[in-house]
Amino acid sequence: MLMLVLVALAPPTVVAVTVALEERSENREHAQGDVLDATRLAAVDATAAVDATASFLAAVGEDLAARPGVEYCERLLAIVPRATDWYSSVGVAGPGGRVHCGTTARGLIRQMDPIDVSRAGWFRRAQRTRGFVLGEFGAGPLSGMDALIGSHAVARGPGRRPGVIFATLDLQELTQTLGLHAAPHDTTFVIIDHRGTVVARVPANGLVGRRLPERPLVATVLERREGTAEVEGLDGVQRIFGFAPVGGNANGRLFIAAGRTSENVFADPNHDLRRFLMLAALGLVLALALTYAATKLLLGRWTSAVVDAARSFGAGDLTARAPVPRRLGELSEVANALNSAAEEIEQREEAHTRLLAELVAAEEETRRRIAADIHDDTAQAVAAAGLRIDALAADLKDPAARETALNARVALVEANRRLRRLLFELRPPALDEAGLAAALELFLTDAFGDDGFDWRVENRLDGEPEPEVRAILYRVALEALTNVRKHAQASVVDVRVERRGVGVAVRIRDDGDGFELPEPDAPPAPGHFGLVSMRERAEAAGGRLAMTSAPGQGTTVDFWMPEQNGA
Repeated sequence: MLMLVLVALAPPTVVAVTVALEERSENREHAQGDVLDATRLAAVDATAAVDATASFLAAVGEDLAARPGVEYCERLLAIVPRATDWYSSVGVAGPGGRVHCGTTARGLIRQMDPIDVSRAGWFRRAQRTRGFVLGEFGAGPLSGMDALIGSHAVARGPGRRPGVIFATLDLQELTQTLGLHAAPHDTTFVIIDHRGTVVARVPANGLVGRRLPERPLVATVLERREGTAEVEGLDGVQRIFGFAPVGGNANGRLFIAAGRTSENVFADPNHDLRRFLMLAALGLVLALALTYAATKLLLGRWTSAVVDAARSFGAGDLTARAPVPRRLGELSEVANALNSAAEEIEQREEAHTRLLAELVAAEEETRRRIAADIHDDTAQAVAAAGLRIDALAADLKDPAARETALNARVALVEANRRLRRLLFELRPPALDEAGLAAALELFLTDAFGDDGFDWRVENRLDGEPEPEVRAILYRVALEALTNVRKHAQASVVDVRVERRGVGVAVRIRDDGDGFELPEPDAPPAPGHFGLVSMRERAEAAGGRLAMTSAPGQGTTVDFWMPEQNGA
């Protein structure tokens, strides 16, 4: 039933998973397009900002080249803080790198310790190219604030090394100008330079200013330069990023990346898939519950009756039958098949029982005839021979001859005793007249009386078993008791006869030497053919024989025979 429910749920599950995967693919494409568009727009604005800085520095540089001198430089730079908020500082350095004129957001720089920028890469490159140079991320020489530094050469005439004018772009103002702070929720912007240094990040974190070329995002941007990728962001969160270089005067030395978390991008399809799976699981549970309830309601009573019938049949009640349900074709066929098999087994068992009864009856009749012949012929002849020897001994005068006659008389008495025991074993009259327990008591009295055994017979029967069953039980019991007398070296033998289930059981327990039981399939050991005989006799009649024994712990033989008329 579970397989049927799972098969029924398989098609909608496949459809739901397919739809979820398609929706994820669409969301991925939309997210990639959105972040790439946002990145390109920001890159265009950044290009414009860098180009504007380049134009501004070039224009100021031309004025300073036309009118050199500190006084004019200071008047010109004093206008900068009032004209724009883009720069945290602007300064002019001579050919040797010493800053002689500068301004910050707080105003002009006056007397100060000498500031030398001759070692800065942007300074040397500006002198070499005699044009605009966008430097690496670093601290501004005048403000000390982290910033991007743009520089431009200031001509000083033919054949002379130029000076350099520089401006530090305020990154906070730059991100405001690019509109990064106004980005949609869950969108992260990162500005990276060509060496893998994090120039800016919105929202901000402690990674700004660190060089991280080994991070997946930075490595991907530096390698591919433009495109999209789903990689781990600087904060360790998986995101879908779009990235592009800043063109113009930035010369591709600056990159902007925008990303959205994969969790939010795929939130809707994941939510839909989870909801479907939860509903499918709930449906599965409900279907199984309803199926179980329906099965218990419709089939529970029938299956219980079938199980009870099977158990009764297995216990020996061959009249047990399974009920046949109506309007349930396959179940009706199952019940009919079980009942047909039971009827066939019952018929075979009846035939087996009849045959067994005939065999037992023939065996017992043969034993009776042999016993009668011995009693009427052989025993009488032995008795007559004893009387003649008595008469002969009375007439003998020679002591030696008289002693020989008397010895022959003793031998005839022993032979007569053995004949009586043989007659008892062949067909004890007590088995039919007094019952099974009484016959076993008489056998024990006669066979064990002179051997020093202590024996007890416990009769728990409330009625005698059928003659055939009684005869088989008696024969198996005699075989077991004979083994005890010959091999056990026991001092006590307990015999119990009782009704057990639909049959009669006899248990014989002794406290003798015991022995190692052979494996079930092992050939009989010398001296143990009686064990095989007992088992074969019991099982041939439909009974069961069990034996437990161990060296020094005695032996227990338990055998059971069914009664065909038992309830």
